[in-house]
Amino acid sequence: MKLLFQCPVCLNYSLEEPAYLNGVGSDEICYICGFQFGLDDYPDKDEGIVLWRTNWEKMGSPTVRYLSSEEKTRYYKVQQAQ
Repeated sequence: MKLLFQCPVCLNYSLEEPAYLNGVGSDEICYICGFQFGLDDYPDKDEGIVLWRTNWEKMGSPTVRYLSSEEKTRYYKVQQAQ
């Protein structure tokens, strides 16, 4: 099984490589939230991530509903009640 990396936008383990290496975006597109690292985060990485996450959540995290139960188990980070 290939090691997956966490998307800093949607917090799912859906990336095949780290989103950033030495501060440079990977150009990978998260298949769950659709964010492309190195493109959608320009010119301010932190601001771009927050804006994308906010908009994605307002839309109801739409891509997630298309995943099978197995994919959700593998990729979707379930938040545990503390």
